[in-house]
Amino acid sequence: MEAARSAQLLLNLPGGGGKETEMIEKDMKISDLLEEYEEAGPLLAQAGLPCVGCAAAGGETIEEAALEHGLDPVLLLRKLNLHLLHRI
Repeated sequence: MEAARSAQLLLNLPGGGGKETEMIEKDMKISDLLEEYEEAGPLLAQAGLPCVGCAAAGGETIEEAALEHGLDPVLLLRKLNLHLLHRI
């Protein structure tokens, strides 16, 4: 029961103003991430994805880009969700 409650809390934490926000997922395109969160660019560069502005990066998902650059997509997603949504 406790594990189910923890999972529910992780998935449905209320965001700003009482509105529920979705977590950033591995299949989100980098172009969509950058469009929705302006501050994502520096976070991606700091994590090891300095080419977020290149043409190929826009069509890649977060997972594809992470794997292409030898990064762990799970850790990258945790960092993005923590810094951009204050959630992990």
